Amino acid sequence: MATKATKQTPAEKLLDLIGPVDRYHDHAANGDFGMPARMTMEDYLEPVAYAGPASRLGPLEKVHAFWFAGMSCDGCTVSVTGAQAPSIESLLLGAHPGLPRVILHHPVVNIESGPAYLRAHEDAIKGELDAPYVIILEGSISDETIAHPVGGYWS
Repeated sequence: MATKATKQTPAEKLLDLIGPVDRYHDHAANGDFGMPARMTMEDYLEPVAYAGPASRLGPLEKVHAFWFAGMSCDGCTVSVTGAQAPSIESLLLGAHPGLPRVILHHPVVNIESGPAYLRAHEDAIKGELDAPYVIILEGSISDETIAHPVGGYWS
């Protein structure tokens, strides 16, 4: 059985300094802002995605993947978008039997932008996303709690 350490993690210290994250976008008020195609990436790919008993051997139909870039890094993005076995397209379409379809939330490849891009992120934070999700982080993670007392930042 795991026990919680009494010492705060760097992330917990930073959240204590900046306060709670409690602001979400009012999507009804934003209208089509950030949605040039008036649809999400998931809506765009849904009609052509593979689905059915033969393509889903596991318990999940889809899984959301939230992709974040750390400090000055995009090498993993370049590698993934150029991969061939499997290709990012085949993962997005659910073309691999036994694997769930991947709903990718990536700032470079998504068709949404602005508040529309953040909608799924906010739904995940609130526990309202329609499927399980994973978080992918490429690059390094800075520790701003070290720099905060002197008013600086890490780069």
